[in-house]
Amino acid sequence: MRPDKAVDQKQIQKCTRTTVASDDVGIAKAIVLGRFHQAPRQLEDDYCIDSKVLGTGRHGVTRLARCKQALPQSTKRFAVKEVCFTADCSTEMVKRIRSEASTHLQLDHPHIARLFDVYETASSIHLVMECMDGGELFQHLEERKTLVEPEAVDIVLQILSALSYIHLRGF
Repeated sequence: MRPDKAVDQKQIQKCTRTTVASDDVGIAKAIVLGRFHQAPRQLEDDYCIDSKVLGTGRHGVTRLARCKQALPQSTKRFAVKEVCFTADCSTEMVKRIRSEASTHLQLDHPHIARLFDVYETASSIHLVMECMDGGELFQHLEERKTLVEPEAVDIVLQILSALSYIHLRGF
C-alpha cells in the first residue's frame, strides 16, 4: 500500500462527483463510479491545469495538474493526458479509447498508475492520472546498464503482481 494513500483518498473523494449518464454500455460502470465525466462537466471544473508539459504523444500532451477541491496545503499532483480526436481517429478508435479508460478506472493496485477521472468532449478525452515521478523503467535500465539481483527481483515482483491483479479481474 502506498504510504500516502489515506490522505489521497480524502482528497480524491472531494475531487470526484457523479455526472451525467451515457447510453454507451462500455462506460456504464465508470459512470456509476462518478469518474467518467461528459458535458456539461469539464476538466477545468475540478482541476487547475499547469502549463508544464510532462510528455507528448501522437494525439496530444500530458500536463501537470492540481485538484481545485483538495486541501490548500496539499501537494498532490496529477498528470492529465489529453487525447485529441483528430481527423484520422476512426469511430472504432474513439470507442477503444473510451473502453480502455473505463477499464482503467476499475483498477486499484499499488503498481499500476491510478486513473482518477476521465473528461470527454466532442473533440478530446482527458485522462486524470496519478503523477508518477521517477521516469520509465526502460530509461532506468539504460542508465544503470546492470542491476543487482535484489533490485531485479523487486522490479519483476512488482510487474508480476500487477499482471496477476489485472488477469484475476478478467482483463
